[in-house]
Amino acid sequence: QYMAKRVGVLDIRECFLTKLPYEIRRLMQPGLHTVDFSDNLMQTLPSLRELCYVQELRVNNNKLVELPDSVRLLTSVTSLHLSHNQLSSLPITLIHLTPLLTLNLDNNHFTAVPPVVCRLSALTDLSVAHNMIPVLDAELGLLKQLRRLTASSNGLQAIADEICDAAELQHLDLSNNNLESLPGYTCQPGHMERLSNLRSLDITGNMISVLPSGLGLLVPSLSDLKYDDYELSQLPSEILQEGTAALLAYLAMCHDTIQTKCLDLSDRGFQTMPRHIGEMLHLEEIRVSHNHLAELPEWIGTLKALRILRLDHTGIRALPFGLADCASLEMLDLDGLALLSPPAQILAKGVPIVKEWLARLREAQGGHRLDLSSLGLEDWPAQLRGNTAEGKYVRLERLNLLDNILTHLPVEICDLSTLLELSVGYNRIVSIHPKIGALESLQRLLLPFNQLAELPGTISLLQALLLVNLDGNQFGEVPDGLCEITSLTELRMNQNKIRTLPPATAQLVKLQDLQLAYNDLELLPREIGFNTSLTKLKVSYNRLVNVPSEVMNLTLLKDLQLTHNNLTGLPAVLGALAPPAGALTDLALAANQFKAPFSHILLRGTGATLRYLREQI
Repeated sequence: QYMAKRVGVLDIRECFLTKLPYEIRRLMQPGLHTVDFSDNLMQTLPSLRELCYVQELRVNNNKLVELPDSVRLLTSVTSLHLSHNQLSSLPITLIHLTPLLTLNLDNNHFTAVPPVVCRLSALTDLSVAHNMIPVLDAELGLLKQLRRLTASSNGLQAIADEICDAAELQHLDLSNNNLESLPGYTCQPGHMERLSNLRSLDITGNMISVLPSGLGLLVPSLSDLKYDDYELSQLPSEILQEGTAALLAYLAMCHDTIQTKCLDLSDRGFQTMPRHIGEMLHLEEIRVSHNHLAELPEWIGTLKALRILRLDHTGIRALPFGLADCASLEMLDLDGLALLSPPAQILAKGVPIVKEWLARLREAQGGHRLDLSSLGLEDWPAQLRGNTAEGKYVRLERLNLLDNILTHLPVEICDLSTLLELSVGYNRIVSIHPKIGALESLQRLLLPFNQLAELPGTISLLQALLLVNLDGNQFGEVPDGLCEITSLTELRMNQNKIRTLPPATAQLVKLQDLQLAYNDLELLPREIGFNTSLTKLKVSYNRLVNVPSEVMNLTLLKDLQLTHNNLTGLPAVLGALAPPAGALTDLALAANQFKAPFSHILLRGTGATLRYLREQI
């Protein structure tokens, strides 16, 4: 009674009260400014009409499950303490507490900050620690006068960016939650840097691996930053070891890159590339020269805007596949590096070829296709030898080396036993290693436009071959080994120097397409009649003077190209190949030495020509 009347403080803590005795209500008079009902057993508040003059009300550690609507009568309250109760909501009438500056809701059952709280515009101190609030909602940004926010031990998983609208915030406690990031994440402008009055920030006991760069702009006001070194895994450990001041300076430097687009980490003793850089998507230039880096991480490929990457005088031995995804990359500074990958012959050709190389090798890993075309390769790079030895190409089925400058077919290719297709056209190959016979699964061998004049005898071991393309080489004859591949269905040897077709081609009983245009053939052997599977025979641009009558056996032949030869006549039996007895529908005979009347009949087309020949039988 003395305290209530003389000092203006009513303290009835620890009295085991379940409700307020009537006698005590008599003490609630205008001079009373502080009432403490803490540490009792009250489940509801007493009539609040008598408390309309109270400025500080403490009802901590009771059993309150709700506040009455009559809370609106506490029109003088500036400090309200309701911690350690069982509250899960607050009445909307709390909005009438317009002078309220301090609100403590710790250790209750709240699953969100009550919306009415965010309408208490005068609030400067809000504590919601030890509840079950997973998200700090955007509405908290409406509290423009808020100076202290305590939200520790809630299981928080996210914070709305709008929290940064509370520009007067000085103390922010987010400790012991499940947060993985803060507003602004890595380098997003317009977030944490707006909290220019922030003095202390506690994020210990979370899962935050990187800090927003905007924090670096809060120096010197931010003097107390608490964090767990071991959790900030995306930030450089070398910086964390130097302490908070160095960390904030580093963050400020990162934030500056929003304008400069350039991150300079040269000569800092870094052993790894900080992981958070992969989130700085605005970067156009990165300098990590003169560090102790052992590797460049794969995530570098997320930086689509990156144009310049300086890696000189580091310990990097190989460029990652991810570099191929740096769509804007124009310059790589690799001075002082002893790179094993890509090989020197690729590096010498510039950034576009380097990126292409990396992209194709990535595609081939564990896949069925390796495309190395148009890369200017002079030999089989050591990296590919290593990859083969490590079993990275055990499923490879297609290898494309088209349009390079190889002079020999790399013998290492012969170890790729699963190959089905080998394409090495448009190179400068002069020889094939006998070990090619080991490619027993090979079905398509494409070697056009090289400088080959022969094939090793072991080519005959490739009994799965269906197609061989040797166009544009230097062959003087069809290699004997090819004539032993009875599975062959298509043989192309256009633009060579072939003078005769060996009788052994008769063994190619499955051959459907034989192309020998632009050679020096003077005759077709009679054995051509044994190739009864032929549907196309192309021997234009040769020196043929006659066609053997045995062609009448080629009843499946649809396309016969004989233009630009020295033919003066055709066997009449050729007419028997016209449908329906035969299949011949395309007969090309232009630019030969036929005389009238046959030369005039040719002008009428294939049908007329074959009818004329058939009539001569």
